[in-house]
Amino acid sequence: MSTIELESQSRDRNHIYKPDFREYVHYLRNMQQHENETLSFESRFNRLDPIVHMRCSPDGRWLAVCHFSTCRVYDLELKTCLYFIPGNNYDTLAEHVEWALNGPIILTRSKKELKLWRIPESSVDYPKYGEFLKYERRYIFQRTEVSDNCKYIKWLNERDFLLLRNDGAIHQVDFMAGTNNIIKFNRELMRIYQISQVYPIAANSIDKMLCLATKKMPAYDGSIVSADHVAESDGVDYLFYVEKSIGVDTDITSRDNPMVPCPRWTRGTFKNLHSALSFKQLYHTVFRSRRKLAVDAIGYPVQEYEIKHRKLLRRNVQNIKLCRDHKFMIINYAENELGTTAPELWSLEIDNFDRDKSGTASPFGTVKELPLPNYSFEITNQRWGEASFAGQYHDIIVCEVFDSFSLTEPKVHRHWKSQTWR
Repeated sequence: MSTIELESQSRDRNHIYKPDFREYVHYLRNMQQHENETLSFESRFNRLDPIVHMRCSPDGRWLAVCHFSTCRVYDLELKTCLYFIPGNNYDTLAEHVEWALNGPIILTRSKKELKLWRIPESSVDYPKYGEFLKYERRYIFQRTEVSDNCKYIKWLNERDFLLLRNDGAIHQVDFMAGTNNIIKFNRELMRIYQISQVYPIAANSIDKMLCLATKKMPAYDGSIVSADHVAESDGVDYLFYVEKSIGVDTDITSRDNPMVPCPRWTRGTFKNLHSALSFKQLYHTVFRSRRKLAVDAIGYPVQEYEIKHRKLLRRNVQNIKLCRDHKFMIINYAENELGTTAPELWSLEIDNFDRDKSGTASPFGTVKELPLPNYSFEITNQRWGEASFAGQYHDIIVCEVFDSFSLTEPKVHRHWKSQTWR
């Protein structure tokens, strides 16, 4: 790919960065700053683990990429990688990132905790290349029999984010005020399906959402499968359109609060909690915070959701991603014994959700599968990685592609592909 030079642009916070789709691939393949000048970026990129998740900031300038062993934030305007989000071990390594709707704020999810990061407004405060970005707030998951970790996170507005638990409960958290509201899916729904992703489709509201769900395998006694689901396959994935029901459930116990914020005195600093507290102090601090949250939450009303529409998908769906205007959706598939299915681009007719209550007309429609890139290898076995929307208007699709071919010995080449699609 030919070299593309970017003109220097204003560093003003109100400046909107508008990258061309070719700049994403050019930057990721030919980054100018290297950890080792003798090692090309393409070689260093091939040495990184495959991508498990990536997200572009609302203004199109920042791109956060999560690998299996590291998480990096790229500045596409300055064409540099200044930010490394650290993880002490496998359980604390970020595997999911979400950008706030207003401002360069990142929320990361690991198996044990949530962390909130804020990119400095001034370039003077930028960490040097290779240095770690320091988190601003930290939320700890309490391991219980019902829910041992978080399933998914999503920003709702400038200050509220959603936390989906394994048992189907959704926490609406205000990170500024520290409030925590709880919403649950219908118990019968959760008995049959496992919800893995939630997407609010109305601005600043969670009354209507799009969900990715997997049907649970039936027990040996057939207790999971009801008469209405006998004809369906087990272990397949669905898209749900759900709405909040009127029913209220006040049966709240301490297990409904698995997320405990850090002690208040550590929130305004960038100090690491483990270095500031001993293990004994940390245990008692978290324990006291958990008891207080449990007492405050007793009797809090919990709303439930009901399915209005559903769409049967293929097997092995890894995740779904909606563009900013909620008119299109990417479906990424996980690798199986037959290889990796190419990501699909779907259209969503959100306006028709409320018009057809019978569910006979599907609100989902397939646009096209992303085309395979054109490479000059004669013997090629291509497989797909993570695909994601990018750019200020989400009019760019960026995807990681693996080309494996054998001449004298097996080799694997990793590439970036991007294209405009509307």
